[in-house]
Amino acid sequence: MRSRGFCHFIRLTCLSAILVCFAPTADAQKKNFRFNYYTSEDGLSQNMVDCIFQDSKGFMWFGTWNGLNRFDGYTFRTFTPGEKKGQRPGSIFIHDIAEDPYGNLWIGTADGLNVYLYEQDRFILYSHE
Repeated sequence: MRSRGFCHFIRLTCLSAILVCFAPTADAQKKNFRFNYYTSEDGLSQNMVDCIFQDSKGFMWFGTWNGLNRFDGYTFRTFTPGEKKGQRPGSIFIHDIAEDPYGNLWIGTADGLNVYLYEQDRFILYSHE
């Protein structure tokens, strides 16, 4: 029983020492963040954003209730379902975005899973059965 209390004492002492060492530096690391707000008036396809992702190329991707949006820091490129098969995701409802090791984006939509092939600038839809 005594060793259990001693271990607890050592853990608390170590935690206290860590907090004391790093507390003064935390204040010195404060940064001023600037936020920009973008809406449909700025080119976003819809104001309801479900997911946000930054890819390895630096683009910001926004999954909305009205398509997929790629932002390069200046302008939006919008991908919504259309007549050109393979040029747009399968659904306008974008729920999730991830990137594979090859730089392709995997987009979860209401209709299934899409992969955006960067090199070919096209989508492949894997739909629900």
